[in-house]
Amino acid sequence: MMEGSSPTNGESESDYADQVEEMEEDKARSEATFRYTVKNFSKMKRRQFSPPCYVRTLPWTILVEPCMEQMEDGSRSKVFGFYLQCNEKSESPWRCYATADLRLLACQEGHKPFSRKIHHLFCNEHKNWGFKCFMRWQDVLDSDKGFLKDDSITLEVHVMADAPHGVNWDSKKHTGYVGLKNQGATNYMNSLLQTFYFINQLREAVYKMPTESDDSSESVALAVQRIFHDLQFSDYSVDAKKLTETFGWGTLDSYTQYDVREFLYRLLHDLERKMKGTCVENTVPKLFESKMESFIKFPNSDCKSTRADTFYDIQLNINGKKNIYESFDDYLSIETLKGKSGLEEVEKGVSFLSFSPVLPLNLRRFQYDQVTKCSVKCNDRFEFYEKINLGKYLPNKEATNADYRLHAVLVHNGDNYGSQWVVFINPVGDFKWYKFDDEVVSRCTTEEAIEDNYGGQGVKACTNAYMLVYMSEYSFFLGSDAQSLFSCRQTESAHSNTSIMQRLREIEDNQKTMTQTMKRTNVNQQLMLTESKKNRVPRPPHFPLNSLRDFIDVNQINDEQFNNLVVYYKSLGGFTLDEAVTVSLNETMTEHVISQLTWFGDRHGTEALKTSKVTSAIYVYESFDDYLNIETLKGKNGLEEVEKGLSFLSFPPVLLLHLSRFQYDRGTMCSMKCNDRFEFSERINLGKYLQNEEFTNADYRLYAVLVHSGDNHGGHYVVFINPAGDGEWYKFDDDVVSRCTKEEAIEHNYGGQGVKPCTNAYMLVYMSERSQSSLDSDAHFPDSCGQTESAPSNT
Repeated sequence: MMEGSSPTNGESESDYADQVEEMEEDKARSEATFRYTVKNFSKMKRRQFSPPCYVRTLPWTILVEPCMEQMEDGSRSKVFGFYLQCNEKSESPWRCYATADLRLLACQEGHKPFSRKIHHLFCNEHKNWGFKCFMRWQDVLDSDKGFLKDDSITLEVHVMADAPHGVNWDSKKHTGYVGLKNQGATNYMNSLLQTFYFINQLREAVYKMPTESDDSSESVALAVQRIFHDLQFSDYSVDAKKLTETFGWGTLDSYTQYDVREFLYRLLHDLERKMKGTCVENTVPKLFESKMESFIKFPNSDCKSTRADTFYDIQLNINGKKNIYESFDDYLSIETLKGKSGLEEVEKGVSFLSFSPVLPLNLRRFQYDQVTKCSVKCNDRFEFYEKINLGKYLPNKEATNADYRLHAVLVHNGDNYGSQWVVFINPVGDFKWYKFDDEVVSRCTTEEAIEDNYGGQGVKACTNAYMLVYMSEYSFFLGSDAQSLFSCRQTESAHSNTSIMQRLREIEDNQKTMTQTMKRTNVNQQLMLTESKKNRVPRPPHFPLNSLRDFIDVNQINDEQFNNLVVYYKSLGGFTLDEAVTVSLNETMTEHVISQLTWFGDRHGTEALKTSKVTSAIYVYESFDDYLNIETLKGKNGLEEVEKGLSFLSFPPVLLLHLSRFQYDRGTMCSMKCNDRFEFSERINLGKYLQNEEFTNADYRLYAVLVHSGDNHGGHYVVFINPAGDGEWYKFDDDVVSRCTKEEAIEHNYGGQGVKPCTNAYMLVYMSERSQSSLDSDAHFPDSCGQTESAPSNT
C-alpha cells in the first residue's frame, strides 16, 4: 500500500494504516505489496511515479506511462506501460535480483485483476523492468473490463527481492549475523563454513581446541577458531583468507571452485586430527559418523557375508526420483547378481545401522554423459522437506530417535562450467530461515529456502539444492548458545581471564617472536655457510605437498616442488641460487629444473609443447621447430613488418617436456584432450636448437615417460622409467612395480587409434648423456629418511 492510494476491495482504514506502519518500520524485509492509484487516467500524457516502498532497504516505485506500440497488423496503437523501478537515484554500482507480480486491479465485482510476472537483476544500468505494452489503452478504458472507475485505475505490485550487493546493506543490523568475504570463487567454502558454525556442539569443540603453540600460517584449527570467533563477534563480513593460506592456496586456487563434498571431508579430517588427545576428542565422529552394513547373500540360504562401514555423508541418486524418500529407497535397493550359468543368483546391498546427529545428504546432480563425454548437471525437480523421519530405514525403528529437522540447504546456481553457491540456514531450529550469500546475509521465507530450490522448470531452472544438512531433533538443542560457548572457552582455557581475541593476539605475538628467533638463527646459518660454502651445500629438507588432491595435473605438482626448493635456497643467504643448484644431481635432486637460471615458457624448467602444435606434428622435433617458429607482425599500414620469436640459450641436464594435450574447445565449451599420435624416441639431439651447437653436449636419453589414461574429467597416471640408462624399463603403477619392454614404455604411448586411444604420454623426462652417466646408486640421504616408527606393542 502506498501514499496516494486508498483502501480497496473492502479493506478497512485500520488495516490500511497497519500495513503502511509495518512497511515504514521494516525496510529490510524481503517482500512487500504496494499500490498506486492513477487519477484522470484517460487524460494522462506523461509518465507517473508512485511514492517509494522499501524492500531490502532499497526504494521501489511503480512507473506508468502512455506509449505508442506497433501492432501485428502494422498499425500503431496507444498502449499502457507498466514498470517496476528500483533505486533510481543511486549512481554507484549495485545489483539486486527480484521477482514481482504487476497487477491491474479490478474495481468492479465479478471481474478479475490482470497480472503479469517479471524476474530481473536490477542494477545501476537497468533500474526498471516491466512491459511497454502491459495492456492496450482502449482495453483499460473499456467499462466492460471493470478496471476503470471515476477515470482512475489502481495498480498493485508484489515484489520479492534478494539482499542487494554493492549498497550499504548491514547484515548484522538486519539479521544479527555476518557473512564471509568471497576471495574469488570461494562461495562454496563460505557456505560450508557458515553451516558448520551454526552447529553448536561443533563450534564449542572448535573453541576448546588447544592452539596456543600452533603456527598461524599452517594451522587449519587456529584459522577456523578465528573465523568462528569473528562470525560471532564482528559487525562486518569476515575474511577467511587465513584459512585458505593454511591450505597452501594462492590467488589462482581462490578462483578455482572445488567440490563442496571434498572440502567437507578435508575440513572435518583436519579438525578431527587436531582434536585427538584433547578434551574434545571424537567430537567429529560423534556428530557426523553414521554406520551401514554391506552384505552379499544367497536368496534361498542363510549364508551371508557382511562388512560394517562408517561414513560422514550419504550420496543420493536423484535421477528419476521424486523426493528424498524415493532416493533412500533406491539407495537400499537390492541388486541381483547372476552367475555365468544364469542359474546362480546372489543378492548384494546395504542397510543402515545408525544415523549421525548431523546428517549431510549429497544430491548427485552431476552425472557423466556418455554421448557428450562431459559431466552434465541434472536440474530435475527433487523434493525435500523441513522435517523427515528415517525410522523405517533402521533395524530398530521404535528404539531409535529418527526424527530430523532441516538445518541447511547448500544451493548451486549454474552448470558444470561455472557456478555460484549460497546457503540457506535455520540457525536455531525454529524454522526462521536466513540466506548467506558471501558477505550478504538476509532473512528469507521457508518457501525461498526449500520449495524454490527443488529444481525443475521455472525462472531459475539451474538453481537447486546440491547438499542438504539435517540434524536430529534433539541435537538442535544440545550444545550452548553463542555467549555460553564463549564463556566456556574462557573458563577452560589457560587464559581464562582473557577473551578469544586477546588470546589469538597473544598467539600472533608468539608467532612474531618465533619468526624473529628464526631470522636470527638464519643469520647465524648464513655466516656459517659463507665460510664453508665451497666445501658442501646443505641438503634441502623434505617439502611435503599441501594436498595432492588440490593439484590439477602432474605438471602443477612439479612446479610446486620446484618453488619450494627455490624458496629454500633463497633463504640460505650465503649462497646464490645458481651456486646452490649446480651441486651434483645425487646430492640435491634440483639440477633437473634449472639451466643457467633460464625458465622456459614461463614454466619453471618445464618445456611446454602446445596442444595445437602436438596435433599438427608427428614427432618431437617438429614440435620444437614449431615452438621456435617466427611470427611476423604487420603494421597498421600493411607495409611495416616485425618478427617475433624466441631462441634457446641452454638446456638443463634434466629436461622436462610437457605435452599440452588438453585444449579448450569453443564448440563444446569444454577442455578437450587431444589423443593424436605423437612420436618420441629414446635418444634425441637438440644441438640445432642452440646458438653454439658445436660446443654443447646436446645428446639426451629418455629417462621417464609419464602416461595419462583418461579424458578431461578424470584419469589415471603411471610412469615408465629407465633408472640406470641401460635400456631396462620398469613400469611404476602406484604400489605395483613391474618390468616391461621398451615398446610398452615408448611406442604404446604415442597415442592415436588403437586398443587404448586415450592412453598416451603426457610428460617426457630426458636426461643428458653426461648427467645420466654420472648417476650414483649410493646416493647420500639424510639419516631421517631411513628411520621408521616402531610397531605398537601388544600390551
